[in-house]
Amino acid sequence: MSNDLNSKDIEKLNCIDYFFNPKTLAIVGGGKKNPLTVSNIILSNALAEGFTGSIYLVDIKPEADIIKGLKVYRSIFDVPEDIDIAMIIVPASVVPMVIEQCIEANVKGAIIITAGFGETLVYNEKNKELEDKILRYIRKSKMRVVGPNCNGVFSQSCNLNATLGPRAILPKSDFSLVTRGGTAGTVMNIEAARRNIGLNKYIGIGDEIDLNLQDFIQYFDRDNNTKVIGAYSEGIKSADSFRGILRNVKKPVVFYKAAESVAGSRAALSHVGALAGQNTSKIFEGVLKQLKIIKADNIDELMDFSIAASIAPKPKGPRIGIWTPGGSMGVIMTDKLEKEGLKVPKLSSEQIEKLNNIIKVEYWSHNNPVDVTDSYNPQSIDKAIQILFESFDGIVVLMGLLLEVDANYSEFSFIDSNLDIFKIFLKQQAKKFKKLIKKYEKPIFIVGDDTSEIAKSYKKNGVIILPTFKRVAKTYNMLY
Repeated sequence: MSNDLNSKDIEKLNCIDYFFNPKTLAIVGGGKKNPLTVSNIILSNALAEGFTGSIYLVDIKPEADIIKGLKVYRSIFDVPEDIDIAMIIVPASVVPMVIEQCIEANVKGAIIITAGFGETLVYNEKNKELEDKILRYIRKSKMRVVGPNCNGVFSQSCNLNATLGPRAILPKSDFSLVTRGGTAGTVMNIEAARRNIGLNKYIGIGDEIDLNLQDFIQYFDRDNNTKVIGAYSEGIKSADSFRGILRNVKKPVVFYKAAESVAGSRAALSHVGALAGQNTSKIFEGVLKQLKIIKADNIDELMDFSIAASIAPKPKGPRIGIWTPGGSMGVIMTDKLEKEGLKVPKLSSEQIEKLNNIIKVEYWSHNNPVDVTDSYNPQSIDKAIQILFESFDGIVVLMGLLLEVDANYSEFSFIDSNLDIFKIFLKQQAKKFKKLIKKYEKPIFIVGDDTSEIAKSYKKNGVIILPTFKRVAKTYNMLY
């Protein structure tokens, strides 16, 4: 770890590394036969992902001796190997005892999936006492704890998917995510898979009894496999710690904070025990600006901003060139960009002359947006974009309809037998775009379906694809 850290920080970050690179994983409370129990959902996901380490099931009163081919041990002390991470899925009243046993067994870290602790303070003070008891145990030990009331962990490096919910089929990525809200985290995992964004690492931290949001942001900032950091929370427990750690973070952080309304604040208090609301949100927004953290207003923006920051160069300014095969789309795109405070300048006479040599009809727009109308020739797109790149800071290409070529809700019957050839052409076009992006170090945006098979080729080549004009404009503005 970096020399700018003190010994306590180094020890903490070394321990966090076990959560993402464990060699042994214990599921405590994993002796249930019902496949729909929390423990079996997490176990099924871990087995399906192909975890490279060893998985051990522990249950004081198991319903079977073998679950999914794995032996069930009666105690953490009976497991034949040292345990790196224990996932605790037992009733809240039993968790303090399990934590105490994990400490005694030299477990490196624990993830408490179980809910029913400090977040229930508004209606049950006794459960807060359970949380305090756990805290007393872990403060006397070196074991670090995630949770309670969380949904697990994902890590690309060791094929670990120990999460609660549907298993997201996630492609390789350099985007890592931490959420303080389990269901939101599950939705974001699925969304990252659906849009082919992928995740490198993910962890849901729940009620932050020990390790908190900023601890994981600090870890991701020093993780060689993470380029962009995403974070979701409904409130911040320690503002001073948050500000202190994020002041030194060097990688882009995209942050979505929910619970901004009075009702949302009330829901957050009973959900994760988080203090939130309109007043704290205004303060928090000021803190984000001060720390130069990218603020997202919803899950879509968190994903849009993160993938853009991950795959594309930063625009060099607000001046944007637009290429379009239809005038109406160019008008809509111009409106959305200008509304974000960006610029769609006129073409210079020199640019018009160069484009005249490529666009072989007189009635193209002779302006920006470059509307080629029915003279559209797919083979001239990259040449036109190169001309625009020479003068503008970023490019929007309104060729989204072409990405629908493999959709099941539309048909390119006019291409017919040449469909496969056309798909090959589109993929080759993506590679040409990559060369232009690399040469000019400027981004290319496309408005279109970002979940299609063709879209994957463009994303792999550094092109940002988003489904609406507004989201393209907002994301460009964020990058700039």
